[in-house]
Amino acid sequence: MALELYRKGMDLQLFDGTFVGNGQFIKGVFNATTAGYGLQVNPNRTWIERGNADDGGKVISGTGAAYLYGSRRLLLTAAQTGNNSFYGGCDRLSVAGDESGVTGDMSGHWGMLEVKSGGKTNSLSSAVRADLNIQSGSTVSAGVTAAISVSAEALSPSTHTGTIAVLNVPNPQAGTFDVFASFGSATGACVSASGSLGSIAYKIPVVCPDGTTRYIPLGTVS
Repeated sequence: MALELYRKGMDLQLFDGTFVGNGQFIKGVFNATTAGYGLQVNPNRTWIERGNADDGGKVISGTGAAYLYGSRRLLLTAAQTGNNSFYGGCDRLSVAGDESGVTGDMSGHWGMLEVKSGGKTNSLSSAVRADLNIQSGSTVSAGVTAAISVSAEALSPSTHTGTIAVLNVPNPQAGTFDVFASFGSATGACVSASGSLGSIAYKIPVVCPDGTTRYIPLGTVS
C-alpha cells in the first residue's frame, strides 16, 4: 500500500485511512489486538523508523549532552488529579499471539551500550540511565519517588509454569559479571553495620543457577 504524507494546519500524518488532528504526527492506525492496522513489518522490512547519528569524527565541545533524538518530554503545569498516569515516553511490546517458540529476547524497551574494540568507557557508563532531578523548592509527597519503579498492570496468567520476576539477570552471551550491584561511597543505598545477624524478618526469593529457589535473608543486627 502506498503511503502519502499529508499536512492540514499544524498536523502531519502518514496517511493510512484516517486523519487525526490536533498537532499530532501519527503513523498507522492503532488497534490493540488486531493485526493489519499499524504499518506492517515483514521478513524483508523488520523496522519502520530508524535514526542514525555520529560525531563526524570531531570532538564535541561545550557542555551538555549529545543525543540521536532530542528528548521526549511531557510538561505538567496544571494540578492534575484522578486515576491518571503521565510519562515522558512510552515503549511497549504487545504480545497477542503464541510467541513461546521465540528463543531470543522479548522486551518493551532495548537499551544498549556498545563499546567497540578500541573504545573506552568513562567512570559511569550504562545501557539505561534512570535520573532523579528533585530540585530545591519542590515537594516529595507521601509515597515513593524512585529512579526506577517496577510495577505490573496484571499478574494473573491463565497458565503459570515459568517464573515472574521483579529482576532477571540472565547468563551473559560471553564472559561473566564481576558483581551483582555496585554502590557508591555515599550512605543511603548501602549502610554499613557491625554485629552478627539477628532474627530473620524477611527473605527475598531468588532462582539459583541450578534452578533451585533460595533466599537472601533480611534481618536485624543484634
